[in-house]
Amino acid sequence: MAAVMTLMVLTCLTLQFKTAAAGEDPYFCLDKREGEYADPSSCHHFYKCFRGRARRVACMLPEQVYNEQIDECVYRFEAPPPCGLNMFNRTSNMAAMVILVVVTGLILQFSTADEVTTDTEFCLGKPNRDFLDPLNCHYYYKCSNEEAYHVPCQRPMIINLVYDEEKGQCVYQRDAPPPCGTKQ
Repeated sequence: MAAVMTLMVLTCLTLQFKTAAAGEDPYFCLDKREGEYADPSSCHHFYKCFRGRARRVACMLPEQVYNEQIDECVYRFEAPPPCGLNMFNRTSNMAAMVILVVVTGLILQFSTADEVTTDTEFCLGKPNRDFLDPLNCHYYYKCSNEEAYHVPCQRPMIINLVYDEEKGQCVYQRDAPPPCGTKQ
């Protein structure tokens, strides 16, 4: 009987480990509140925790890292150490923008009005997630425990990024559906 129980336990453990993706920790969220958390084993990944279950998510672009301070993937120069290079945690770092232009040839919008601000009423009664700003497609609200953070899509200050609520991220206008984008 003990041999049968041992075999059943080993079989269950084997099945559980086979269902987890490489590098994924199925127990990561057991002691955590619902939300997003940095993956301690990879700067390019983060975990979404929901009801004690973990889903490991990769940043959309390979050159991005997860910034736990704002719960989103950003370019390295926008994230603080250890994954990022931004010692001052400012998105309007001119040296970083110049490096970005040289490396990628992106068209930039030079502006210092790209700081995250808070709003006292937008997220009241809303769940913890991101919402399109109904008045400005270039911004979204990040709701966390009924506190609203008004976040610009201009990262790294690329012109014409808009928030796509279906994808939950900022995209080019041509890739977003109406009313903010032109994708049909």
